[in-house]
Amino acid sequence: AMDIEGLGEELVDQLVERELVANPADLYRLDAKTLADLERMGEKSAANVLAHIERSREIELARFIYALAMPGVGEEVAKLLAGHFGTMDAFLGADWPKLVADKEAIRKDNAQRRKRGEPAREVPLEGIGPKLAEAIEKFVHEPHNRSVIERLTQAVIVKPAPRQARSRGRTFVLTGSLPGMTREEAREALEARGHKVAASVSKKTDYVVAGTEAGAKLEKAKSLGVPVIDEAQLRQILRSADGQA
Repeated sequence: AMDIEGLGEELVDQLVERELVANPADLYRLDAKTLADLERMGEKSAANVLAHIERSREIELARFIYALAMPGVGEEVAKLLAGHFGTMDAFLGADWPKLVADKEAIRKDNAQRRKRGEPAREVPLEGIGPKLAEAIEKFVHEPHNRSVIERLTQAVIVKPAPRQARSRGRTFVLTGSLPGMTREEAREALEARGHKVAASVSKKTDYVVAGTEAGAKLEKAKSLGVPVIDEAQLRQILRSADGQA
């Protein structure tokens, strides 16, 4: 995941077997002679590998978080974490129990806001539930993992990520039954990102989300030329940083 070209499994095995690398940060202490002395290397190959290692010294925060191989943290979640925290220090210093509690409080507040007809507040780190939050916290605070991370951050430059842009509010209409979420869950997720969920379709509607047994709203959307999307496309919008499909 650090994207170091030429650093294949066979070469890594040799480095580990010869006790040249015990920690990912050790890669950045290798020299040309050490690499050239390995099997099937030579001076030219060693120079190429070293050049790629050097190029990997600067890495985007999302790529670095993904490279840690935390359980449940794929590329999309890594991007979400990077966009929220902005820096590695902020990520490592996160108070996860407080974040989880704050998210729940915002959800409850949003439920009351909807009743009053007020816009919903943005829910931070939407898509990261309590179990994943607990797993991330456990991983980054485990002594061995923490040592690896600290040594690696001393060897490379982790570039700060731009804070996530707020969604440009769109107007959605929900119709029919969605297979993976209730209409209320879809409404809450959209409103938390600054979108509006309307009761009827008009020329001002940006998207109609159609599930099974969609009725007259679907037909009206087609007649007005309003884009119709399914649940998979809705989830893509929810995952995106700027609310674009």
